[in-house]
Formats: sequence, C-alpha cells, structure tokens
Amino acid sequence: PGLENSVFFVTATCVLAGECVAWLTARLHGVQRRLREHDERRFQALLAASSDAMLVVTADGRFSYASPSVTRLLRIPLDQVRSLPVAEGIDRYVRADDAARVRDWLEDMLRRPGAEETVRFQVQAGAGWRDVEGIGRNLCDDDDVQGVLVTLRDVSERTNLERALTEQAFSDQLTGLPNRALLQDRTEQVLRAAARHGGTSALLLIDLDRFK
Repeated sequence: PGLENSVFFVTATCVLAGECVAWLTARLHGVQRRLREHDERRFQALLAASSDAMLVVTADGRFSYASPSVTRLLRIPLDQVRSLPVAEGIDRYVRADDAARVRDWLEDMLRRPGAEETVRFQVQAGAGWRDVEGIGRNLCDDDDVQGVLVTLRDVSERTNLERALTEQAFSDQLTGLPNRALLQDRTEQVLRAAARHGGTSALLLIDLDRFK
C-alpha cells in the first residue's frame, strides 16, 4: 500500500535512463564509425604515397586487392590489374626468364600457411624493365585478407649498382675482359661440378704474342 503513487515516477526514471543510455550508445557508435573512416582514409593515403606496391593473391588465382602504387610501378591502370588473372599477369608483365620461377614461388606460398619468402625478378614497366623484390606472406587464415600478401619493391638502382660492382671486381678496367679473379671463380665452379658428377675438367691456355 502506498507504492501506487511511486509507479509513475519509477517508470519515468527508467524510461529517461534508457533514453540516455540509447543516446550515449548512438553517440559512441557514431564516434567509432568516424574514427574507423578516418583510419581507413589515412591508411589509403599512406598506401597511395608509398613507393611499395601491395597485392593480395587468392587461392583461386585472382587479385583481390591492389594498392594505388601498383600503377606507378607497372605503368598500367589499377582497375586493369584488379581484373587480371594472376597467371595472365605473370605471363604478360614478368620477364620470360623469371616467369616460371615466380609462378612456382607463388604456388609454394599458397600451400604453406604463415610462410614468408622473398623473390627477385624483372617486370615490364612501360617500354622498359625494372628489377623488383617481391616479399610474400601467406595470410590465408586471416579472415580480413584470405590470400597471400605480396609487397613489390623497385630495386633497380640497387641491382644496377650490384651489377656494376660485380663487373668492376671481375673484369679488366682497360679492356673490359674477364680478369684473373673471374678465371679463378669459374675454375673453382667447374672443379666442384666435376667432383659432384664424377666428371673431368680441363683448362686450355692460349698464348697471344705481344699482348699486354
């Protein structure tokens, strides 16, 4: 007895508290959504500005994602890359000498969950060729990726420098002919190969008169 007068006030208080909670929850969801959108825009901006190209290759041989920097690396429209089957992309843009090795590398990556490997090859970029380093990581078990994440990095300058240093180390500065260091290196390779396969090797010396 006497509680009937309190029912209205208790009910009003509960309704008011529920409305406040609903309003706060809606505000919280709105803030979280704006933060997610901001993070997504920032992430896309960083990917667009990055010199590294990122691709996601799925198990059925498709590109499920391609970052905007792929266009700068390969000099082809982004939508064309995304619609291109992986096998066709390798045949079209990877140098023929490297294509089989890249396909085997990618197939091996898809078979091993969590695997991470690096490969070097050449890709066509416009009218020329670029040396790239591909870093692959199997993220097929990740629900947000479900594929192999491939990061392509242009290493043309570094590769050209390595080639120049190798040429300087193994060739004569005046004539450009192979020097004694290269002769020794190749001779050791031939001797090791002959030992492995049970064969023999020979060195032929040709003397050139008045050659300095």
